[in-house]
Amino acid sequence: MRRASLALYVAVSIAMSGCSKHAVREGDQVVPRARLDRGQMPADNPNRLYDDNGELLESNLRIASLALPRGLTEKFTEGRLHSYETTVPAEKLQRYFGPRLITGSVERIGEGAIYRMANVRGAPSSSPRVDVAILPLSTQRYSVAITELARETAHPPSEESLREALRVREEQAR
Repeated sequence: MRRASLALYVAVSIAMSGCSKHAVREGDQVVPRARLDRGQMPADNPNRLYDDNGELLESNLRIASLALPRGLTEKFTEGRLHSYETTVPAEKLQRYFGPRLITGSVERIGEGAIYRMANVRGAPSSSPRVDVAILPLSTQRYSVAITELARETAHPPSEESLREALRVREEQAR
């Protein structure tokens, strides 16, 4: 029995010898333990949610040209409605989405917020507007619902203005 304990102790010691008490091996990188203790990971780690300033990082997912943050779990997509859940605090979600959305209509609901009829900053003009709702589900879970709004159809020209444009074009062609 003592030999088994000794062998286990030696195996654990050998396994841990690659890392000191001040650093941890993370793949090919050695990361200072202090960074890991603050919940941070190497920058190229896809599981990392926050940058060095504590702000949410973008994921590779996009809806209507809006880059979604990391940390969202898709619940369902039905037509133009996309629903996600997360444990990321509402405050961090609002600091992420706020600067990316251009709208004059933000409705605060408790800890949450709804951004209505928003244009996505930097998106092509052909991109639809969106409603983004960040709402609490429980004390530590939040819902993020994104609805792509149908593009507003321009008012078609009247029959009279079409006739006038056709007349002008015919005159120019002569």
